[in-house]
Amino acid sequence: MKDKFPFLIADENYIKEGKTTDIYFVRTKKILEKRNIKKKVWAEFTTSSTLYPYFAFAGIRETVKLLEGKKINLWALKEGTIFPPADINGVLIPVMAIEGEYTEFCEYETPVLGFICHASGILTKAIRVRKAAGDKL
Repeated sequence: MKDKFPFLIADENYIKEGKTTDIYFVRTKKILEKRNIKKKVWAEFTTSSTLYPYFAFAGIRETVKLLEGKKINLWALKEGTIFPPADINGVLIPVMAIEGEYTEFCEYETPVLGFICHASGILTKAIRVRKAAGDKL
């Protein structure tokens, strides 16, 4: 039997069809559509940790590509921006936000989080390693 995803990575169409999302997003969308509820929302994306003094933001290219054609507004830090996880009051700082009717993008929250978490994590670690290396190549 041929394995659809031999490397445990979903293909582009599978992601675009919303098949890589968490089940509660699918259920939420079904309920909202069944009840004809159209709600415009503002969804913010932040870090989930305040253990480090800074992080770097990445993954916006993939996010934009995934949400292309959706009736939403997308706001994000510039790719490569270094930012603190929280403000002086401890409030987490948004790195990205999506505004629009929730059913337009809810099934893409999981892959969007995956895109920005993966890319931001790699970039942040690379910056920290480079900083720790100092003048060494």
